[in-house]
Order: sequence, then C-alpha cells, then structure tokens
Amino acid sequence: MLKKYPLISLIALFITTLNLNASELLTLLAEDQKAREPIYTLPRDEVKTYIQNVMVPGDKIRREKVIKLMASKPSLNADEYFAAAMIMQHGNSAEDAKNAMQYAINAIEKDPSHEQAKWLKCASEDRYLQRSGKAQVWGTQLSRKKHPTADYDILYPANFDRTQKTDKQREGCNLPSYAEIDNRLIEMASVSKRSEQMKIWKRTN
Repeated sequence: MLKKYPLISLIALFITTLNLNASELLTLLAEDQKAREPIYTLPRDEVKTYIQNVMVPGDKIRREKVIKLMASKPSLNADEYFAAAMIMQHGNSAEDAKNAMQYAINAIEKDPSHEQAKWLKCASEDRYLQRSGKAQVWGTQLSRKKHPTADYDILYPANFDRTQKTDKQREGCNLPSYAEIDNRLIEMASVSKRSEQMKIWKRTN
C-alpha cells in the first residue's frame, strides 16, 4: 500500500529521482572511456574482435540509456551534457553525431568555460560530416595506415579539408594550429605504439 506523502514531498522525490538518473551519465561516461583503453594496447590482430565483441555492444547499451534519459528532458549541468555528448558521438549514425554536437553545445551554454565541451562540439561536427559522406573540417578523427618505411601503423586525420577553418577558429575548439598538427604527425610516425602516438596527438602544450 502506498504511503500518503504531502504534494511537495512527492515533487521533491520526483526531482531527486531525475537527478540520480542524470548523474548516471557520468558513470556511463567513465564506462565509455574505460572500454576504449585496450584499443591502443592490444595486438593489431585482436583489435577488430575486441571492438566488435566488446566495445560496440557496450556503446549501444550506453547510447540507448542516454536516448531514454534525454527523452524525459532532464535538467542537466554542463558535465552531464558533456557526458551525453561523448557517449552519443560513439554511435554509428550521422544522427548520433548530430545529437552529440547539440549536447556539447548545451554543455557550453551551461558553462562557457567548459573546454572539453568546446573540443567535443567540433569533434562531433567532424563525425557528423564523415558519416554524411563529407570531409572533416577540424581534423579530429584519426584513421590508421601503414608506415611508408617501417613495419607498423601510424595514425593520421584522413579525408581532412584544411581549407575550411582558420587557426583562430581552431583555438576556439582547443585544437592545435595546422603547423602544430604537422609537427605532431611527424613525431607520431617515429613511434610504433599507437598508445604513444595518441599521447602525442592529444598533447595540450
């Protein structure tokens, strides 16, 4: 039998429940990031199997949870919007990337100083463009190719149209200049481990 709560208590209980659900976004984001750690350390012949059997199914579950939560139009803070954006950008469709871009924008609106959200807005735009059959314009999405003279793969921004954005615009996304990109790519090509290449690519100074 249901207890009789005062109306204001019921409202407070409802709001608390929403907040608990919203805060779950941060847990989902932690899971999302942890699932990606093995990609750059596993042997090359095991990466595809890991992605197909572990990462992709997990991404789908997390994405479905985000979609369900966002349908309820919860009140989120900047970090929660950022978490939703990061999870959605790991979807497979252009629509997933478009939603990720919007959630990143929402995060910036909540907190204009949210530097990670500024980067994610542009990264999601690149994913949206790529999934729509167009070139990326920020150069945030990496692919792999064989090193021209060594026996290992190197990461690089494939199908990247450098004519669309200026270095000044890149600053607003917390992205390095074009000259710095070239320097990093040269440095990345000198190390065989993909995890080390990623550290160079993600370097903030």
